Amino acid sequence: MGYSDIVELLIFRGANINAQPSGATALMRAVQYRRLVTVRLLLNRGADITLGGDFQNWSPLVAACCNGFPELIHVYEFVEFVDERHLVQNSVSQQYMLQLL
Repeated sequence: MGYSDIVELLIFRGANINAQPSGATALMRAVQYRRLVTVRLLLNRGADITLGGDFQNWSPLVAACCNGFPELIHVYEFVEFVDERHLVQNSVSQQYMLQLL
């Protein structure tokens, strides 16, 4: 059983997809550990891409941008979802994000 299988099982059993028991959501942890399949699964199940939670309170999108993880940005297709105010609030310009694509 892989990470995404466990996440799928937890969601099926009613786990809160946006819970932050350790300060970060499952989506943020999947981004941090570069688990692309798990990221896709969480997004398809409605994970909130704007919730921060690490020590800098970055959202998963901002973390992907600032940590040089363009593959993840392509998976998310974030350009369609992101509110520009959220990027500005998190000190990442949309221009910088698009440079990574």
